[in-house]
Amino acid sequence: LQVAGHPQNKTSLTLNDYRGKLIILDFWATWCSPCVAMMPRIDSLQKAFDGRVQFLPVTYQKEAEVLPFMEKLQKQKGHRYDLPELTGDTVLHKLFPHTYLPHYVWIDRSGVVKAITEAPAVTASNINILLKEGRLAVREKIDEVSVEYDKGIPLFINGNGGDGKNLVFYNAFSPYVSGLPAGYDFFRADSTRGTRIVMRNITPLWLYSFAFGENKICYGKNRIAVEVPNPEELDTEKSGAEYLEWARSNTFCYELLVPPFLNSSFYSIMRSDLEKLFFKYSASQQKRKKVCLVLERTSKADKIRSAGGAVRMALVPDSGLIVKNMSPGKMVYNLNAVYMQNSVTPVIDNTGYTGKIDLQLKPGISDLKMINKALSVYDLKLTERECTIDILVISNKL
Repeated sequence: LQVAGHPQNKTSLTLNDYRGKLIILDFWATWCSPCVAMMPRIDSLQKAFDGRVQFLPVTYQKEAEVLPFMEKLQKQKGHRYDLPELTGDTVLHKLFPHTYLPHYVWIDRSGVVKAITEAPAVTASNINILLKEGRLAVREKIDEVSVEYDKGIPLFINGNGGDGKNLVFYNAFSPYVSGLPAGYDFFRADSTRGTRIVMRNITPLWLYSFAFGENKICYGKNRIAVEVPNPEELDTEKSGAEYLEWARSNTFCYELLVPPFLNSSFYSIMRSDLEKLFFKYSASQQKRKKVCLVLERTSKADKIRSAGGAVRMALVPDSGLIVKNMSPGKMVYNLNAVYMQNSVTPVIDNTGYTGKIDLQLKPGISDLKMINKALSVYDLKLTERECTIDILVISNKL
């Protein structure tokens, strides 16, 4: 290690030169005001424990920069600091990596590192404890590990600024991404985490449907009124290669993550995002008349009470539509979203039943008459009639 201004005029040394003493490495720099402010204290402690303790100031700066600074400082203070200055360091910093200064490394008389601390721990009391007891109970100085960051690209993208694993709030929006399968993943809130949605290459109509439906109302095409001059900007009936060509210009990716305390505001935040992103459109829920299929009970006899078990709704080839341990509202939601998504008539739950239900509708049901015959076993019926219901209306602002 190169030494500048050593009291005994030595130009190099090793830590072995001070073996048998408590060594305190003082990593500092001329630009570090807390480091410079510590110099009088360190000089005083060095004198008080002379022969038992050795402070070694260490800096990465070169001798040509350090010596003029020290001469000027000592002249201003009217006091000479008789300590060796280890300059141009490239060795000790690798052994004791750190980000912030000052940085103190305590090495006992046998060469064992006993503590790494900040400035407040460097006191006569702590030195005495370590000399007498061979231990030091102080808070360890732990510097944050620096990560690569490029201000020219978004934060956390490809590890820019870290991996983002501690994100609590985040939203992102992009046009169509080639090669990314269309669809979405929804991560529901629980007692420890927030709510998250990731939607990939989907239509604006689908975005609006999810944001306003809140997983309670299925706003399928039969329950949305698109009142804009160019409705194909929001959705299309195209399929195959024609759909893919349309999707490249008209579908989007969207992600939203909120912390637990904003779980109840998740959908309103999503709606606010859509209002900004699709600024020329206005979306709202309005009461309108619509022909619906209304699910009702035909008696007070409870023939649908669930026997419990796993929640399930599935269309099984040999068994038909099976519903297990599910609320009527959720069953109707799934009918609209999946099993009857192409129907021009939405299904509405008017059973008033608050418990969970089990039922099974045999395969091959093709019309309303056959469906009602199967439902009659459970004292249920679907009736087609005009109702006033919530409709999602999308119109132009501009």
